[in-house]
Amino acid sequence: MEKKLTIYFDTHLFIIKILVLLLLLGFGVYFLSIQSFLYATLLFIFSIPILLFKGIQIDLLNQQIRFFSSFLGIKFGKWKPIPKLKYISVFSILEKTLCEESTNRYFYGKGYQVNLFDENEMHYTIFESDNRMKAIKFAYKINKTLNLEIHDKTK
Repeated sequence: MEKKLTIYFDTHLFIIKILVLLLLLGFGVYFLSIQSFLYATLLFIFSIPILLFKGIQIDLLNQQIRFFSSFLGIKFGKWKPIPKLKYISVFSILEKTLCEESTNRYFYGKGYQVNLFDENEMHYTIFESDNRMKAIKFAYKINKTLNLEIHDKTK
């Protein structure tokens, strides 16, 4: 069993982020070569969000969990103790979104959550998606390491 499980959200964007970052880096070098420090600085500032990643880390050895933001591989987030985990739950939720642009109306849509439940039935929401299959795949990805039963309550 692994000691730490680290899962990054938005891994499908990783290659796109790297390509955009390389493009910005190329323009930055060009602007520095023509001594346009203002444009080079602006490109650096715009590239910072591209280097940010979010994820979850579960430390099985110390029974801790944290949601983190990662910048250049350095993870920021607070560890929280968790009791013994019992199961993984995937279920559907109703999402409420306010559209402020025109009429201040609420729009409702179906979403899915993946939660970890402990022996005290406390839940930890670790993933949300509007796609059922993404949520289920995420639950199975967690299951590979934690070996917990998956409760699919999406139907």
